[in-house]
Amino acid sequence: MKTGHKRQMTAGILELVLGIGLILYVCLADRQRIGLAAVAAVLVTAGLVTFCAGATELPAKRKEGPAR
Repeated sequence: MKTGHKRQMTAGILELVLGIGLILYVCLADRQRIGLAAVAAVLVTAGLVTFCAGATELPAKRKEGPAR
């Protein structure tokens, strides 16, 4: 696994955790915050997509250059 894949997966996990935290905040708060709930849903979705893209991405093929 390349470093780029690890960074992409880490970013996805961070977005996922932030989204879940916002969902919990909205659920536990006394006030209804529809806008914040929408942002949380987008963060969770983006986090899952980013993590899955990093986890399933195929490694890039190396070009064979002339020997020096």
